[in-house]
Amino acid sequence: AALGQQYVASLTMGAGQFCTNPGLLLAIDGPELDAFEAAAAAAMGGVAAQPMLTAGIHSAYTRGVDKLASEANVRCVARGQDSDEPNRGQAGFYITDAKSFQAQPALHDEIFGATGLVVRCRDADELRALAESLEGQLTATLHL
Repeated sequence: AALGQQYVASLTMGAGQFCTNPGLLLAIDGPELDAFEAAAAAAMGGVAAQPMLTAGIHSAYTRGVDKLASEANVRCVARGQDSDEPNRGQAGFYITDAKSFQAQPALHDEIFGATGLVVRCRDADELRALAESLEGQLTATLHL
């Protein structure tokens, strides 16, 4: 549960506008991932919308989130609080499976802001194959 809360804290720090934002998370399916998802969803509900650096960044962020949400086999797990104030980004995270991620190149596009995509892998072999297929990434973290 603590890892899910820490994920949301990292994802939303600075409205997700840090280069080390964990925007893509690959994980092995199972009860541990279910517990992570539940804890992260609970934490996400308490996140206030945060100011983005510029109106243009906010607009691109909103378009990116809308595009992600419209993709097949992508489910919104949780969103943070919305705001009527200008240029405030609403945090969120989504989930898909490895097969869908590999089949839909649009899912590989980074969203600059406080939105993350969790990719459920069947097992360590599928996770490894998926990681090897990714283009260059600025950061990576492995939790064992």
